[in-house]
Amino acid sequence: MDKATRLGRWLRKMHLRARRAVAGMLGGLYPSLFKGAGIVFEEVREYQPGDDVRSIDWHVTARLGRPFIKRFTEERERIILLAVDRSASMAFASGARSKLEAAAELLAFLAWAATWNRDRIGLALLTDRLEHFLVPSRGTRYTARILRDLLWHPVSQRRGELGSALRELAAVQRRRAVLVIASDFLDASVWQILPKLAGRHECLAVCVYDPLEQTLPPLGQIGLHDAETNLPLVLPARSRRVRMQLVQHFRTWQEHLRDGFARSHIDAIWLATDQDPLHVLVQFFQKHRSGRLRR
Repeated sequence: MDKATRLGRWLRKMHLRARRAVAGMLGGLYPSLFKGAGIVFEEVREYQPGDDVRSIDWHVTARLGRPFIKRFTEERERIILLAVDRSASMAFASGARSKLEAAAELLAFLAWAATWNRDRIGLALLTDRLEHFLVPSRGTRYTARILRDLLWHPVSQRRGELGSALRELAAVQRRRAVLVIASDFLDASVWQILPKLAGRHECLAVCVYDPLEQTLPPLGQIGLHDAETNLPLVLPARSRRVRMQLVQHFRTWQEHLRDGFARSHIDAIWLATDQDPLHVLVQFFQKHRSGRLRR
């Protein structure tokens, strides 16, 4: 089966699964997750009895000599921008799915939920630069294109300097959006830009990891290949010391990310490649709605 056929089958399967999920629990949870774009200015008009005095525009009032107020309306339309790390480390897989494929499934459920709530969806593919950008729009065909490009669109770079790519994205996407960043967050340069992004946009991090990055089975030597540096690596998995070092390294990485997200007021979804992305997403929505969310 060629790549195009596999991708077509995956898109159809995700569309059907997402339709059932949105018709069920996911559809009821999604609208409560994001706040929307906030409020937008509508007009300045003369004060009328009963108007809220806190809305008075004192500059216009002083200039014209009688009270005027500013009126705002709620901007209900949301912009959901999927920013996906396409660096080589996201292709790592010790099981049936790579980190990129696991993230793509979770983002597919999120994208279809947004589509059926008439939100606009865009896509940014990131390596050490902004490789590909689809302006946020709406419609089922557009969502299908976003999901196709997420997995299939070629990238010219494979390095993981995500911070540089996010700076480019910040320059392109100036209008406030819900920015969903899917990555393994192995690159420390993201912390130079993430707090600034979180100040402008509502940010959600999807942190993807492979179980082999968390713990090693005691199976002798395990041969690995670093896709970004092109260097081979052999891990002596029988060594208890090596396994404990890996566990400690994973915990340190996770605690570092949790602290960084908390300081930047960014919510995070933690997704292992052997987990069901829909189950993880629904659990996150439920905790978010109940106020029990922990980063």
